[in-house]
Amino acid sequence: MQSAATGLTALATLRQLSPGTKTIISTTDEEENRLLYLLAAFQFFEPRALLAKRADAFVTRAVVEAVGRGDPSPSPDADPFRRAAAMRPPLLDQLVHNRTELGIWQELARFDKRLQIASAAHVHPRTLDAFTAAKGAAIDVVAAHFPRPGRGSEPLADADADAAGSGAAHGANLIRVIHFARTHEQFFADAEVAGLLEASWRSR
Repeated sequence: MQSAATGLTALATLRQLSPGTKTIISTTDEEENRLLYLLAAFQFFEPRALLAKRADAFVTRAVVEAVGRGDPSPSPDADPFRRAAAMRPPLLDQLVHNRTELGIWQELARFDKRLQIASAAHVHPRTLDAFTAAKGAAIDVVAAHFPRPGRGSEPLADADADAAGSGAAHGANLIRVIHFARTHEQFFADAEVAGLLEASWRSR
């Protein structure tokens, strides 16, 4: 896996060089593929606030001053991410619970067909079916916490046809998780993310 420097890289560097530094994340609302990166940031680094890049100077100054005073929640945009990180298990762990699941997410981003995905991920097709059912529920939690207009999946004819033999429910779940995997493909393929996740799995 390869990874370019991301906000997680900056947060990790700040923690190493200056552990007491209070951090604020600035992000673009329209970048849905950044959602899991933000979940990881709040789970592993606990930033103090989240600001949209469109925020004006007055709002930005108010948030920075609140962080400096030590206010517990100076930006409401951060609250859903804090709640997701505080879940037991955290929402990110519900999506990716171990190395095998991370591998399945990676193959879902590459292939359309049930048997092809299972083979590439080195799991039994029934294991893939159980995975897609469970992750469909986790995706529901994501959608409930971070609703966006127009969120949904586009039909994928190959996946639907191949999964039809396993039942309509398996097919619908597969289509949905494929869409989610492709939206967040960079996250699931990121070596730095994998390292953070593996460290959290070892600490359980």
